Amino acid sequence: MWQEQGRWCGYLQDHPDHRVYADSFEEIEVKLRRLHADFSDGKGSGPQKLPQAA
Repeated sequence: MWQEQGRWCGYLQDHPDHRVYADSFEEIEVKLRRLHADFSDGKGSGPQKLPQAA
């Protein structure tokens, strides 16, 4: 996790292509835990990636 332009950014070590962003440290922790749960639920593919706005 790190701060970038006033926001927290982070990703799971095994999934660097699935970054999450949050306004607080507590929020980034929650989002990373949810991301971990998505990858650990046995379905294997993890969360769906949403297209980024231009």
